[in-house]
Amino acid sequence: MATLKIVPKEHWEILREYLCDDDGESPVLLPEDNLKKFSEENAAILREHDGKYIEYDFGGEPDVVLDIIRTPDCYAGRAIMALLAGEEDEL
Repeated sequence: MATLKIVPKEHWEILREYLCDDDGESPVLLPEDNLKKFSEENAAILREHDGKYIEYDFGGEPDVVLDIIRTPDCYAGRAIMALLAGEEDEL
């Protein structure tokens, strides 16, 4: 299951900074408040790598799954429109 949320333009400008890497890389987000749960040493290491590429393979199940509809032709755009239009068998 998923929840479709249409994001206002002014909010998207903020979200895009965190969610969409121009190099096609996927982000791993760490809310700043959660750094308190790490040791000071590990929090410092994480801060040093903020915004930098890391070798992470997304193994296992992610805490949150997110898909972004960038164009009508992307998978999510086609699949959701087909579902909502009652055409899910056509995908």
